[in-house]
Amino acid sequence: MFAVTLSDLTRFGKPPLSEEAIIASAEATREELPHRLARRVLAHRSLPFIVGRNPYIAQVYNLYESSFQTLSAFPPIKTIEDNDKFTRTLDELVEDHSDNVPVLAKGFSECKPYLSEDEISNFFDRAVRNRIGIRLIAEQHLAYSFLTARQGKLSGGRQAKDSSQVGIVDIRCKPAKIVRSCGYHVETLCEGAYGVAPDLKIDGDVDAEFSYIPSHIEYILNELLKNAFRATADAYMQDASDKEIPPVTVTIAKSKSSPTITIRVRDAGGGIPPDILPKVNAYAFTTVNGQGSSQDSGVPDAEPDHRDDGPYGAQNAGGGVGLDDVSGLQSTSGHLAGLGFGLPLSKLHCEYFGGSLELVSLYGHGTDAFLVLKGEEAA
Repeated sequence: MFAVTLSDLTRFGKPPLSEEAIIASAEATREELPHRLARRVLAHRSLPFIVGRNPYIAQVYNLYESSFQTLSAFPPIKTIEDNDKFTRTLDELVEDHSDNVPVLAKGFSECKPYLSEDEISNFFDRAVRNRIGIRLIAEQHLAYSFLTARQGKLSGGRQAKDSSQVGIVDIRCKPAKIVRSCGYHVETLCEGAYGVAPDLKIDGDVDAEFSYIPSHIEYILNELLKNAFRATADAYMQDASDKEIPPVTVTIAKSKSSPTITIRVRDAGGGIPPDILPKVNAYAFTTVNGQGSSQDSGVPDAEPDHRDDGPYGAQNAGGGVGLDDVSGLQSTSGHLAGLGFGLPLSKLHCEYFGGSLELVSLYGHGTDAFLVLKGEEAA
């Protein structure tokens, strides 16, 4: 199943769309989603019986199967009224699936005795990649319908002059703005958990912009900043001296030859021990409950927001998280902290559009996380 591209998502243009374009978008969505849902159903059926019977994994399987049946039975969309019915159905399905990744993570954490690390990794890689595609397609049509209805009549509405939204894509996405928003949110979490929080410094090309999906960046940055803030606060709390808590620094750089933006998240939280560093991208590896040091700033123990299983729940990552007694981070739908899925999921979301996520540890000092995002030129 091919990955969805940014060009695929924006091919119908900027909203408000014409009646013909909205119907075409709806039909393309109605035809494509059952194929992708069927792949998830078949993948779940290929799991060992004892794994498939796990209540959490079975819950997700049942949702995929029922969603496939619902959409494959939906009649062709020929009018705006048909699209209204379709979007109501689609919106309900999106909400039904909003907790899939945390639920699956819980299920696979219970099934580790029955599956190898490679089997868990291979299944999750395919599941998340396919899920990203499903959610992109569904959310883009919902966003098109919503923005078109909001901005004017289908046949004659005028596009807002300052609008940079093409559905879920922002054609003038500014990473620095997202960094500030995520930093404020994570700082609040850190202060609540530790009583202290490092400052966040942003430098580099703070005016850089490109065409991308903001919720992807927000999701990944929340993950990286939570790890960096936690590591820094841990190191500071364990330091008997009166040293000032070091800042977390985010540097933004835009390529001169392509619409590629690199973001470096740097902390002075002690770094990742050499014996743990090779494991941080493995699913179900965690430093919680004794598997590693609490100072592992890049370790995948912080959870994605339940509205976004990545960026796809309500299509806005970040927010909606509280505190737990282990890492100071918890989703409102259940714990993914401590299950070891945060960093590998972030890495998959980076790679979906051709980017990357790499960690460099200076053990004894801190960790640098390098996030490379490949988008399109800002319009």
